[in-house]
Amino acid sequence: MEAFPFAPNWMEPVTERLEWLTDVIEGHDATEERTPLRTLPRRTLEYRLLAPRDAVGLLDALVWRWQADQFVLPIWTDPQNLAAALSAGASTIPVTTTDYDFSAPGYAVLWRSWSSYEVVTVDSLSAVDLTLSSPLAADWPAGTRIYPARLARLGGAAKADYHTAAVANTTLRFEIEPATITAAAGAMSYRSVEVFDRAHNWVEPKAIEYDRKIERFDYDLGLVTVDDLSGLPQTRRGHRVLLRSRADIVAWRGWLAERQGRYAPVWVPSRTCDLEQAQAITSGSVTLKVKALSYEDRYRLDTGRRDLALKHLPTGAWYYRRINAVAAGDPGEENLTLDSSLGVAAALGELAPISWLTLSRLEADAVEIAWHTAGVAECSLNLRSVRE
Repeated sequence: MEAFPFAPNWMEPVTERLEWLTDVIEGHDATEERTPLRTLPRRTLEYRLLAPRDAVGLLDALVWRWQADQFVLPIWTDPQNLAAALSAGASTIPVTTTDYDFSAPGYAVLWRSWSSYEVVTVDSLSAVDLTLSSPLAADWPAGTRIYPARLARLGGAAKADYHTAAVANTTLRFEIEPATITAAAGAMSYRSVEVFDRAHNWVEPKAIEYDRKIERFDYDLGLVTVDDLSGLPQTRRGHRVLLRSRADIVAWRGWLAERQGRYAPVWVPSRTCDLEQAQAITSGSVTLKVKALSYEDRYRLDTGRRDLALKHLPTGAWYYRRINAVAAGDPGEENLTLDSSLGVAAALGELAPISWLTLSRLEADAVEIAWHTAGVAECSLNLRSVRE
């Protein structure tokens, strides 16, 4: 079995795509029944590479011969360097396996360049080393890169751009054999469902869309009639996450596995200033005084506008509460009755933002992680509100 030894040039991110499969049946009133159909997510790795003069022939040969078959593909996002030299005949490799994509049985690749590498078969592993099925065939100096590897095949057509007769670059997408991702729930929960507590990366705006299940009758002759089937809008919120370490990336992949694509919902705070505190609140009070928005007329304790996420600025802590009732307060104010007290006092201006908390799921079964380096990545996704 051939290895694919051409590494990314990292001028563009390496894109890892995880895709689950969910059967979603939507009712007349926009309620949903969701069933997960795929035990493990399908996984692809897409990246751009540059083949120099002496490698163009090998690139052509590999794609020509093995396009429909499997390669041993180094997981280029998971590099480590050998701390000490290894000699031919060695049967173990000292390496950190925690938070890296090693498996047993499985493969690893010792790599110095596209023309200097060795594929090894992993028989077993511990947190600090790999035990090989057969000894190393060559000597490898300190600093040699070691990658976990997976069986993978090219997904679809492959295209190479030749800038000269001897220099080519290409972007390739590999379909990797499914791998188990350990699901990991977040630390916060509300009403027995997890709260999505990742801050938005404000390098780009946070988009929100409002969509209503509406039947429109228009025969081009008279009045237009609209039937509001669901009675409530569904919201879609864009969210961009910056992942700053390997541990953070692994935790994020675990959170995605917990979601299983569109299947498992979470509570999502808007983290925008949706309500404004009007007066101080004591630690034992259940009455939150806010600036008036005609809540009773406009929101009426409806799904999606009944639950709150409140940030206590002095401590940085978030509190999650449900509105049980609303009444007029002082001029320009409304009194919201919460299901329980915050347990902390907040002077005027110390609760900010006060955000809507909406039960939501992922909009799509597929999620892409853009790796900028081996320890920094970004992920953008959309979250769609659902009815309880």
